[in-house]
Amino acid sequence: MGAIVFEIRQALTYLQKRQDVDPDRLGVTGMSFGGITTFYSWLVDDRITAAASICGGVGSVGEFVETGSRGYHGFYWWIPDMLTQGDQGDFAAAMAPRPLMLWAPLDDIGMPKEGVDRFLSEAYPAYYETGHSENLLVLRPPGKHQFTLEAFKAMKEFFDEYLLK
Repeated sequence: MGAIVFEIRQALTYLQKRQDVDPDRLGVTGMSFGGITTFYSWLVDDRITAAASICGGVGSVGEFVETGSRGYHGFYWWIPDMLTQGDQGDFAAAMAPRPLMLWAPLDDIGMPKEGVDRFLSEAYPAYYETGHSENLLVLRPPGKHQFTLEAFKAMKEFFDEYLLK
């Protein structure tokens, strides 16, 4: 995971140097593996203005360990000793009010709905306290692990809101 996040950060550095890119309006998105790398990149690089993780396995690693299909994720998803420092919701709370969108279908094998519930219980209060609870957008449609037209439209609206202001 560290190597992939490093590569994404290198891409951000490149983009910031381009004349045709506004360096203050960088968005990152991805689906599945791209969704989790989007989330972790957003956590460690404040150059990312807004991030949208689509079916990215974002929720609660602790809940996933307890109730999820542990064999589903490859080694990239597991960050050694992460839970000794906090869970994904704790880390997102520390980033409030930076814009974050999660597309988390209710039957996504990559993250049980209980994990997303735990994420929201940890992250949402921090966003609420900043007065910008709208900056944390978690969409939970029925469905499985797939990138749908509905997910694409939601992502586009999210980026239009936070990158085209």
